[in-house]
Amino acid sequence: MKQKIAPTSPKNRNRVNKEIEEVYRESLQQNFEHPQKKSFGIGNSIFFLIISIVGGIAGTVFFLSQNDRFVFFNFQSPENTIVIRNGSKAYTEQEQFMQSFVDQVAPSFLRLYDQEIPETATIIQDTLLTQEHFVGYGFLYTSDGLSFTSSEVLQKGKTYTALDADGESQSVTVSFRDEKSSLAFFTFPGQGLQVIDIADATTPIPLENVFIIQKPETQTQYSVDEQTISKHVRDQLLYPDLFILPSETFFSEVYVDAHVEYPKGTPIFRGDGTLLGFFNGNSNKPSIVYLPERRSLLNQYLVDKKIVYPSLSVHGIDLSLIPYVPESFRQGRTNGFLLVDSSDGLVLAVTEGSPAAVAGLLAGDIITQVNGQNISETESIGQALLTVDGQTEIPIKYFRGGKELTVSIANETQIQ
Repeated sequence: MKQKIAPTSPKNRNRVNKEIEEVYRESLQQNFEHPQKKSFGIGNSIFFLIISIVGGIAGTVFFLSQNDRFVFFNFQSPENTIVIRNGSKAYTEQEQFMQSFVDQVAPSFLRLYDQEIPETATIIQDTLLTQEHFVGYGFLYTSDGLSFTSSEVLQKGKTYTALDADGESQSVTVSFRDEKSSLAFFTFPGQGLQVIDIADATTPIPLENVFIIQKPETQTQYSVDEQTISKHVRDQLLYPDLFILPSETFFSEVYVDAHVEYPKGTPIFRGDGTLLGFFNGNSNKPSIVYLPERRSLLNQYLVDKKIVYPSLSVHGIDLSLIPYVPESFRQGRTNGFLLVDSSDGLVLAVTEGSPAAVAGLLAGDIITQVNGQNISETESIGQALLTVDGQTEIPIKYFRGGKELTVSIANETQIQ
């Protein structure tokens, strides 16, 4: 039978509290008189604290030694010392390099907005230069302000506002827009401006790491992302006819391998600070306007204020890109443009009635040189054609039956 507990009275509560207090005092007295039995001890605490500190430092040193993104503190060489800012972030050598990289290239490109500068200059920051009105980036090509960007950024006949790295703004309008090259030109008035340095196409489009620079309106500084680009390659074994291209294919398809979204015109730099290209859209796999292939067009517009596209009206396969072409068709050549009909006969190697047909070119011929430019891994037949400037005829070299022949073909230009 359970014992019933009587309701607690004030008298009982006082007695119980007194007993608890006496037990508590005895416990405190024991802890005070025999600390070695009841507590960890001050000496032991200090000892284990020292062990913990030494172990933590050793573990940190080991981690840093295994991670090349970090450097050790080095008071003898300040440039190699980790800088602590606001006590919250370590700026490594790589991050310091990124900041100096931005400082180097940022003055040569512009931010573009889709409204004109209002008459009251104080309105600009509040109503105009916002993410809502930001349309993309532009690039200074000459020191007096001739600039270019993606044709997807600027529309013909519309006025925009351009903002430079110093915060100076100018109204700009499109002077020339070419959808084939994806370029649009405008002028940012000024003198002695820092110009962009465009990368050279001295090697085939590589699989390489590049730096992408951008600055959303919510950020105070430009940020740098490291990505990888590569040339787009289709499956030549399953769909060989997809590689039969017109000679007027002037530009390669280039993409960032990662699925990311960047604003149109976002610049892409090589590690040496040269501009490799910029994004032409903001889809999940945006295409890149690859500028080394457009250098001749930029220079052509600088001189002539127009862009001209010569034409050969032939179709074929670039041998340097497609290694699986049978040797019987290659004639011992590793580079060149092999003239080929499509398997269904709808696309002819040489367009009937074209200047190339009149000059006697046939399917199976391999064009190896156009206007003195060799067809190679770094220069396609389309790129070689872009060197033709105002000529009425285009000299070419080609192989037929293992023999090199030469012919001149009338130039069918397409003036934009």
